[in-house]
Amino acid sequence: MIAGVDDTVRLAFDLVNTIYCTELQRYCRLEPVLYYAYGDTEAYQTIPLTIENVNGMEPLVARLLATDQAGRPLRYYAEFAVPEAGYTLRYPVAGTIDLFATTNFIFIELPAENAVEPGDKVYDFFWGYGPDKVRQGIDQGGRYIIAPPAMDVAEDGRIALMDPVNERVIIYNPNEESYASFPLPFTYNNEGDLAFDQNGQLVIFDFAGEYVDDRFEPIRYCYRLLPDGNIDVATPIYVKFPSKITKDLKVLDQFDYRLVAPFNSKGEVNNREAQRQKQTWEFPYRFVESEKGFDMYTARFADLKEEVAFEVHSASGISGLVDFEKTPQGYLLIFDGYEQVRAVWIDPAGKILKDVTLPRGQYTELSLSGRVAVTEDGSLYVLGSTKRGIEIHFARAP
Repeated sequence: MIAGVDDTVRLAFDLVNTIYCTELQRYCRLEPVLYYAYGDTEAYQTIPLTIENVNGMEPLVARLLATDQAGRPLRYYAEFAVPEAGYTLRYPVAGTIDLFATTNFIFIELPAENAVEPGDKVYDFFWGYGPDKVRQGIDQGGRYIIAPPAMDVAEDGRIALMDPVNERVIIYNPNEESYASFPLPFTYNNEGDLAFDQNGQLVIFDFAGEYVDDRFEPIRYCYRLLPDGNIDVATPIYVKFPSKITKDLKVLDQFDYRLVAPFNSKGEVNNREAQRQKQTWEFPYRFVESEKGFDMYTARFADLKEEVAFEVHSASGISGLVDFEKTPQGYLLIFDGYEQVRAVWIDPAGKILKDVTLPRGQYTELSLSGRVAVTEDGSLYVLGSTKRGIEIHFARAP
C-alpha cells in the first residue's frame, strides 16, 4: 500500500462467512477487529470493522490516517473471530501489513501511447515438431488453448520457454543459435512459471499444485534444476495466490501482497515456518483508489529501499499494471493493454528515457507473471502467441 503522509486510507476486507452453526440453525456470528499501530511500536490499538456499500459490494471497512502526528506510518493486521465455532482467522497469517507513506510523490504525466511496433529483435518458436518448435493443445475442459505460457532470460542471454504440451522446457542460446530441452518436472495444469536464479540455474514453479489428504488448498511446488536438467531440489512453496517471481526468486502472494521465499540466501530450502515469515514487497505498485473505486488514469509505484514514490497519470487512461523494476537507468514501468505491452523507462527523477509499445498476441493462454522478463541491464523481453507460433519481442534498454 502506498499513500501520502496526510492521506486517510480506507481498509476494505472482502470476507465470506461459510461457518454454519448447526445447533443454532444459522451461520455463526462473525466478530471482526482491526489491530493497528504506527512505526515500530508493538502497542496496538483496535478499531471495529463495519460493513459498507462500496461500488455495489459490502466489504468490512475501517478508515485510518496514513501516519500519526510523529509522521510514523501505519501498520496493521485483522482478526475475524467466530466464537461460536472456536475459530479465528488472522490476516495476514503472521506479521503486519506495512503502509509506505511519503511526503513527496514524483509526478509523471504519460503522453499518448505510441503505435505498436515489433521489438529490436523478435525470437520465433513456430508451431510444429522438432527441437526449435513448440506445440499447442486443449485443456481437459476443452476451453483453452494450451501452449508455452511463460519464459525467462538468463544473464548470459539464454531463453527458457515452458513447453507444456511437449512436457519440457526449451533452452535457446542465441549466442550459439542452439537448442536444448529439459523434462518438465510436473504435469502442467494451467498455472506455472519459471525463472533463472543468480547462478544461472533454472527454477520451475508449479502454481497449480496438487491436492493431498483432502486439503482445501493445493500444495504448490518449485523445482531447481541442475545444468543437465536433472532435479537439484524440489520443495513445497506455501503461497495462496501466486503472482510474479522476483529477481531473487521470491514469489509475490496476492493474498496479502507480500513475498514468500522458498530458498534462503544460501540457496537452501526454507521450511514452512520460515516461508510463513513473509517479506515486504520492495517495489509495490497499484492504482489510486477513491470513494468511487479505482482511478484508471492514475497509478502509484514505490521503491521502499530508496524511499521514493512515483504517481503516474495518463489522460487517455492506464492499462493493466504488469511490473515495476529497478534498472541501471532508474526504473522500468510495464503496462498491459489488449494484445500489447507498453514499457516506459524513467530515470530516478521521473524523466522518461524511452517509451515503447510492443505486440503481445494472445492466441493461446499465457501466464500472468511469466509474460515479461527484465534483465540486469534493464532490457525487456515480452512473450506473446499468434497463429504462427510463439513470439518473444526484445526491447533494448536506453
